[in-house]
Amino acid sequence: MKSEAEERQNRLLDYALLRFQEEGYRNVSVDDLASGFGVSKSTIYLRYGSKAGLMRAAMLRATPLATVPMSKIDIDPARCPVDVLRDFARVFSRYVNDPPIRALWQAVTEARGEIASWETIVAEETEKIILPVALYLKYLRVAGLADIDDEHQVASYFFDLTGSGFGRFLGPPLDKEQQSASNEAAIAFFGRGIGLKI
Repeated sequence: MKSEAEERQNRLLDYALLRFQEEGYRNVSVDDLASGFGVSKSTIYLRYGSKAGLMRAAMLRATPLATVPMSKIDIDPARCPVDVLRDFARVFSRYVNDPPIRALWQAVTEARGEIASWETIVAEETEKIILPVALYLKYLRVAGLADIDDEHQVASYFFDLTGSGFGRFLGPPLDKEQQSASNEAAIAFFGRGIGLKI
């Protein structure tokens, strides 16, 4: 169970993301965030160091929103690989369509010049998100069920196909029917691409 301080920190991060989404990252100052949320500016600077530090904290908090549900996917070898891939795709889809996550990545896209080592942070967090898929793809390769050379690269392609990668964050979210149809097409295309044998 989260402490009251953790809950307040999460609410501050959500508030900041909402403001960044509505007004643009560059148009929102630490003063704006502090007065709007009801904390002192020094509280934000002490906890995060800067507005960019606050964005970094939001990015790091977002990763488990994808990795935790993915860790619960049943990857039993007896299951049809398409069903497992479909479950991974659903997690990706929920992740990219979650409003705070969308706000986060829209703000990160706008702020990338201000966040030190932005590309490194994004690459590290993306790696954490695609790792369960890469491990499953390795199982498929070892079991002779797929022709894959580089599981991590192929898992990245899977994320791009099923979640439409970070580009999805810049446009409007798909409704559930559109997302389901998009995922089914992506999984069929992906399955053919890796020579999936089921």
